[in-house]
Amino acid sequence: MRGVLDAVAGARIAMNAGFFPEEGKYNRTACIHCFCHYSLKEAEALGWRCPEDGKRIKKGVADRAAELAAAAPPECRPPYLHIIPLGEIIVRVLGTASPATRRCGALYAELLATFGDEITILTAAPTGDIRAVHPGVGDAVEALRIGRITLHPGGGGRYGYFSFEEPAAGGRPRDGSI
Repeated sequence: MRGVLDAVAGARIAMNAGFFPEEGKYNRTACIHCFCHYSLKEAEALGWRCPEDGKRIKKGVADRAAELAAAAPPECRPPYLHIIPLGEIIVRVLGTASPATRRCGALYAELLATFGDEITILTAAPTGDIRAVHPGVGDAVEALRIGRITLHPGGGGRYGYFSFEEPAAGGRPRDGSI
């Protein structure tokens, strides 16, 4: 037992994986009523009041994190892999309202049965093999891996979201019609 504990104690984190922070409700500095986004300097100059409707501007997590990082730069950390939940990718590809729909659930279950787990699907499974299960999901996972997505940051209490960038000329659309 001691050898196992020693091995765990000597282990180090090789990578962190998580969601894009831009999808959070308070990622960017924004008005809590009309959700207009402002830079930190703009918000300060406006006295933290929105010129559109007079409501409060809420400081975003991204600006607060930048302030903290400037005060005390982070020490060396393992890489951070940004991912999008497989259920959310399936929703975009199928054009459904929720990952809880029967169609999404069935496709999600089929992908897990084929590849084992969500992280493997999002990071390691060959996209050609994913396309064999569902072409649209395979294309979407490839787009995620190569960074061909657009993030629409949240702020002021409204969630952000992502969309897939248009494919290069001759490529296939990402609208669920794949």
